[in-house]
Amino acid sequence: MEKLQQLYEGKAKKVFATDDPELLIVDYKDDATAFNGLKKGTIAGKGVINNQMSNRLMAYLEKQGIPTHFVKELSERETLVKKVSIVPLEVIVRNIAAGSFSKHYGVEEGVVFEQPTIEFSYKNDELGDPLLNTYHALALKLATPEEIKTIEDYSFRINDALKAFWLTCGVTLVDFKLEFGRLPDGSIVLADESWHQGVVGIVASRMAEEYSCPTFLICLDGDKGKASGKKVETPAPAANEPLPDAKEFLERDNQLRMSLQFVKSLPKIRTIH
Repeated sequence: MEKLQQLYEGKAKKVFATDDPELLIVDYKDDATAFNGLKKGTIAGKGVINNQMSNRLMAYLEKQGIPTHFVKELSERETLVKKVSIVPLEVIVRNIAAGSFSKHYGVEEGVVFEQPTIEFSYKNDELGDPLLNTYHALALKLATPEEIKTIEDYSFRINDALKAFWLTCGVTLVDFKLEFGRLPDGSIVLADESWHQGVVGIVASRMAEEYSCPTFLICLDGDKGKASGKKVETPAPAANEPLPDAKEFLERDNQLRMSLQFVKSLPKIRTIH
């Protein structure tokens, strides 16, 4: 398996292409973040622990009949995974009242639920990952009714399996978060590939700031793509300054036209949200 170019770098990992178009290599980092990346730091060895713990749990869940994106561990930091299209839903399963649940609903922390609860949030950093229900998810076309049913079923089965696993370690499972992805054949698997369409606006803005030129960024998902265009704010000239040369504006505008021409040349894109 040959490791090729880096496709993405997120808060916790880097994702690389391989010589197999259906497989990726995930490299876990030592970076630590909180509050959607607003607070950042580094913990030596965190990537090694995250990689190995994730792989052990994925392998355990596979044995319990839960399909995952896990293929095999390559090194202490790298893992080979199936390429998926991430479903932009974060799934939170809770067994005991704690944290944000207690704060939002006025329930005392530590109350054990008679049955686990499940919550969905829209995986979108720009919006702060807002909570939503099934009808919101369907209205926003984040998933189909069949996919939501599959995700719910898998989530509760994962909860049962993990509660039993952690109980053998003397640990009580209070709550946890899951993400799922679609394989090329449309089947749903437990996964976390990090790059998703919800961050395209943030990335476009940062690229426009970094390179000081208009940016048009597209995030592909099969034959669909989500695009975001960001302009560069040019300060108005002072009253005693001459107007900028028209050539400067034409060159900058031409960069945006070239980006748009590139988009038109992508035959696979039939829908741009």
